[in-house]
Amino acid sequence: MFCSHNLHAENKIDPKEINPLILEKLSVWISDTTNFDDIVAIQLDKQFDRNRFFIGGDRIYCGDNEEKKNCITYSERSEYGDTRAFFSYSYVGTIHNDIHVYRIFENGGGSLTSRTIMFVRIVKDFGLDIDYSTSSKSENDEDEYNLYLDGRERHLVYKVGEISVGYNEKFLKLDGNDIVIGHYKSKYDPLEDTIKVSRIITKFKDNNIMVIEE
Repeated sequence: MFCSHNLHAENKIDPKEINPLILEKLSVWISDTTNFDDIVAIQLDKQFDRNRFFIGGDRIYCGDNEEKKNCITYSERSEYGDTRAFFSYSYVGTIHNDIHVYRIFENGGGSLTSRTIMFVRIVKDFGLDIDYSTSSKSENDEDEYNLYLDGRERHLVYKVGEISVGYNEKFLKLDGNDIVIGHYKSKYDPLEDTIKVSRIITKFKDNNIMVIEE
């Protein structure tokens, strides 16, 4: 089971335990459209130790009931007073080509909690690295330093996209590469026999993209 203590132990990058502030930065504002992705990549290395994404153990927690036990939540005081805004996610699994699927809940402090599905890849690439420790003199008596454009290994969470699933979503699960979603037919009558189930079939539009077989 998740806990705040384990979330801060970064021996490796675990897709199930991403800093919720990072996923929140990748999430599209509810006032915008999910046709645009805004921020699409953030470095994951030292994700809990960097000042920009430091949240402290008292504001990150995991659900204490059966329905929310796999959710990781970040909460803060909202501009509306004592009501707490929160951002929460649960890890659903992987589909084609190691694309990770997250169930996202976001509340700005009011009565609406938006729900989306976020798709990301976790990739390794290389960023620039300048070497100030060694230098040389040019013919014009200038100090010269080496700037390696691929000298620093890093790990990124790269957003593939995000789709809205509405406020009355009841459950979300994977069936192979398909996404199965249950919605309440009525927001005000949440009975088991009023749940409508739908299926999202994931595929690649470009036939030239090769699907990696398991």
